[in-house]
Amino acid sequence: MVKRGLSRGVVLVLTALCATLALAQGRSVATQGLGGDVRAPRVRVVVAQRTAENPSSGTPAVPLPSLSATISREEAQAITMAPNDEFSQALRLVIHLLQLRADQVEGLKQLLQLRRQAVVPLLQAIAEGERQLHELIESGGDPATIGQLVLEIHHYYQLIARAQADFLAGFEGLLDVEQRARLETIRHAARLQPLLPAFRSLYLL
Repeated sequence: MVKRGLSRGVVLVLTALCATLALAQGRSVATQGLGGDVRAPRVRVVVAQRTAENPSSGTPAVPLPSLSATISREEAQAITMAPNDEFSQALRLVIHLLQLRADQVEGLKQLLQLRRQAVVPLLQAIAEGERQLHELIESGGDPATIGQLVLEIHHYYQLIARAQADFLAGFEGLLDVEQRARLETIRHAARLQPLLPAFRSLYLL
């Protein structure tokens, strides 16, 4: 059973954490690029693995504070895409649009694999941490433990964002001047895409 409204201590801790997560951005990230050791810190294991929502009791899942100030869950999951038809098609299109040479294609494939190896364990640690967090909140757990777990989960997101930044830096390092200009043009078009419906609705395109 969830204690009504949670305990006052839990609410205060979560509120304070939401205000201080931005400060956590300044912490040094324990990784030295994609080639370094980016294994996630061990998450404390809770023996009883109960879900955050109990269908039999109708208890709603407890909403969590925003943890992904640097990268969203959807983005983190997307960059771990395993090689499949969609992945291969996307890779072929990137190669064609940027006119990558054979050595650049090989470098890109290696960077993609390194990024996946770095991010997958972090996503697993996030999922485990969030299960524990829901369980602790449901049971009215210790506010200090809850607060520490929130910060750990946020730190995993920071590590994912760092892995993505290292990947992009490595990829851009493979490109020549003309290819980087072409990439920036594509990025600019992507930034404009959300604006297109407004122009279409007024038949301005």
